[in-house]
Amino acid sequence: IMREYSEEFLGNPEHDGPGARSIDYAGEEPFRSFERARAEGRFRLWHYGLVMDPLTLGASQRTVAVVDDEVFDRLFTNMVTTNDEGRVVGEGGRTDMPFTAEAIDRLEPRISASSLTLLRLTWRDRHHLLAA
Repeated sequence: IMREYSEEFLGNPEHDGPGARSIDYAGEEPFRSFERARAEGRFRLWHYGLVMDPLTLGASQRTVAVVDDEVFDRLFTNMVTTNDEGRVVGEGGRTDMPFTAEAIDRLEPRISASSLTLLRLTWRDRHHLLAA
């Protein structure tokens, strides 16, 4: 999960490339800061399931992260608007998107059924996730 945030939000190259070098999560940024925030309870993660794609037999994790706003601002101060996979977009050209039922409905035609289900479950569980 930390690698995905590093790659997608901070524009870092894929961390699982062909090299044999392992990541020093305790010493390398941004992983050190991610882990510190997690240990402080300010970057909380939940695992909602494992999804198998029937056509490719590829598996993907479905997770939810809740990051305190000031921690998010600090960790992602250098957030990119584009990365190797495309552009980060939100409502009205913003790079953020409000987490509302209406925003989830607007995403429905553009995301996979499993991702939509995750968003709907997260919306259902929002009071628990935000209170934790």
